[in-house]
Amino acid sequence: MKSMSSLITPGPIILLALPALAWAIIAVTLASLAPIAYVPRIFNSTHVEHLAAFYIVTLGGAAAFGRLSLLRLAGLIVTFAVALAAIRVFQAAHRASALEDLLCDTAGIWTAIAPIIVARFRNARPPSEVEKSIWPN
Repeated sequence: MKSMSSLITPGPIILLALPALAWAIIAVTLASLAPIAYVPRIFNSTHVEHLAAFYIVTLGGAAAFGRLSLLRLAGLIVTFAVALAAIRVFQAAHRASALEDLLCDTAGIWTAIAPIIVARFRNARPPSEVEKSIWPN
């Protein structure tokens, strides 16, 4: 297994990415475990809030750990989401919606990772002759 320092891409973005990721994880954890009355509503749908929260966590993780494979990053964040869902099952107010929340969490993770994968596919192949004639360098 690689050391943590070898997974972090050096550069100025890391000065913003790591603290942003830490704050996002803290905020998601507190919002997930706090009583419903204490959690502010940003959107009218809790499902959209779950999707947006894990979208932000995933983008922060991708920015902070640029050398970590996307599947491993997704696996770590899904594990975090499953742990929060497992804890929420024991709270009476969240019991009914725990599975729906987990599905929205997972959708947020993959919504953030999909464009990164597409960009990597696009950059992995050389441009075709047709693309070169349309968009010359």
